[in-house]
Amino acid sequence: MKIIFFGSGGDLSFSLSNQGFEIEEMPTSGDVYAPPADLILDADLLVITDTSDPTGILLCRELNPDIKTIVYSKDELSDFLRPQIDFALDPQLFPPDLVAEEISNLFS
Repeated sequence: MKIIFFGSGGDLSFSLSNQGFEIEEMPTSGDVYAPPADLILDADLLVITDTSDPTGILLCRELNPDIKTIVYSKDELSDFLRPQIDFALDPQLFPPDLVAEEISNLFS
């Protein structure tokens, strides 16, 4: 299973990688963001750790409408972004190991 991180994956990407998932990170930078289509088309899950660029996130969903989307960030979601998200988790409440275990249970 391929998991794309929109922003830095940190400890969560490390935990998921240890569980055998293929991990790619797309760092967000600047005002304009264009995700590589081939990377998004093959992905099963998009984990958003940086919510500062909702346009890039919407492009990911447009390229792959079947991709599941999780926000793993303490940042508040904009109303613009909320309809595109399957669910959101606050890292202060859900440690990376727990989230990785649950993702593994859901997608294995």
